[in-house]
Amino acid sequence: MITAPFKETYFPSAEMRVERRVDGCIVATPALELAPFTPNIPAVLTGQAATLGAKTYLAQRRSPDGAWLQHSYAAMKRDADAVAQWLLNLTIT
Repeated sequence: MITAPFKETYFPSAEMRVERRVDGCIVATPALELAPFTPNIPAVLTGQAATLGAKTYLAQRRSPDGAWLQHSYAAMKRDADAVAQWLLNLTIT
């Protein structure tokens, strides 16, 4: 049987400090502080587009021997922003 190679993945501890309050609330706080992170995918894409601009974000072929169609980070951000605006416009009307 052939097995595929997998990269080891780090998972932080799931340990929580649990506080049970007299009013019935339960507050769970991670035992380890979270590492700094970007809060959402559009913010990540904005940073990558600013840094990587014309570099290829996504490439595909229409057929096995066809030419590669490439989409840059900047084009991906432009298109993601257009979709986001379209969704916003749907909720306004």
